[in-house]
Amino acid sequence: MSSQSQPNDQTAALLAAAKQATKTALSVIAAEMPKIKAEWTKDIQTTLLKTDVQAATLSSQLFKFDQSLFKWDEKGLTFAGRPIGPGKKWSLENAVYGRGDQREKDEKKKKEAAEEKAAATARQQERERAKKFEEDLKRQVTAARSDAGHAKNDAIEAHKNSELAKNLLTSAKQHARLAGESATRANKALTALEKRVDELAAHI
Repeated sequence: MSSQSQPNDQTAALLAAAKQATKTALSVIAAEMPKIKAEWTKDIQTTLLKTDVQAATLSSQLFKFDQSLFKWDEKGLTFAGRPIGPGKKWSLENAVYGRGDQREKDEKKKKEAAEEKAAATARQQERERAKKFEEDLKRQVTAARSDAGHAKNDAIEAHKNSELAKNLLTSAKQHARLAGESATRANKALTALEKRVDELAAHI
């Protein structure tokens, strides 16, 4: 009787282990998912915020000037010694840099464009990193589910094997019982034959 219950106990243990492995894998993933998404969102927001702050700082530096450079006297309104008034094609850039300082102005524009391009590149790289992280996480979840499915299939196969072993054991017991019954009948027939031989010998 104990030999019959042992395969069933092993099968039940395998099935329980497979179910527990599946539950554990899914619970761990579900528990870690909010934390992972929060860290991911936080990193992206921090990177974008730094980029925006750098751009704002650059803009403020480009358009920062000393108001004391404005002066009003008998010559009229001037800025840094340059007249401002009718007939003057004036702009803030001309007042700050001067028409003769075109090279410095161009360099500042190039620097601004380069920093903006670098900020855009950083944002794109962060998006790609976040996308890759999400894809890796999805692959890990798929692999965990696949492993759990394999464990379940192994448990089902083990259960089938245990059922087959139980059937073979039952069949072997039946054959053994039939063989025992045949041996008993043969023994009785042999005993009767020996008794008959003895009786015939007594009459000779």
